Amino acid sequence: MSVGSLIAFCILALVAIFGAFRMLTSHHPVHSALYLVLNFCATAGIYLLLTAPFIAIVQIAVYAGAIMVLFLFIMMYLNLGFTRDILDDKRRRWVTLVAAVLLGALIWMGAALHGAVTLPANALPPPYKVEEIGMVLFGTYALPFEVASILLLVAMMGAVVIARPQLRAESDTKKEAAQR
Repeated sequence: MSVGSLIAFCILALVAIFGAFRMLTSHHPVHSALYLVLNFCATAGIYLLLTAPFIAIVQIAVYAGAIMVLFLFIMMYLNLGFTRDILDDKRRRWVTLVAAVLLGALIWMGAALHGAVTLPANALPPPYKVEEIGMVLFGTYALPFEVASILLLVAMMGAVVIARPQLRAESDTKKEAAQR
């Protein structure tokens, strides 16, 4: 790995960590979603450094594009405002930071105990063409692909159904207040 690639990796890793941390500690749901997009873009950059451009483009198109549009649509539909949390802002950030440090230490200790896993250069699979990936995805794995899309649709509808009575109650309260 060249020095430039190492520097780019470190910068992208720090951006991804920052995006994940701010996603967890942000009070506004839309800000959290935008920090998640930042994390996805940094992850796509890391994929590019690993010479996996197809996965990087899929990361941007599917996750940063389609999934985040779906999240933002649901947030706007449910009219989510600032979160009200039991933990205050500073305490919540410290809890998140401590949890992240403990998780990182646990991963580091596990890697130190088991040793680094290295693959010989000839053990890496050959790069696949996009056509081959499409044939496998929509041929062999067509059913699981469609099941996953239906699962996402059902989850979105469930979120709307769960939040709808609360939205209706808030709307009725506002109408009553306006009539007085």
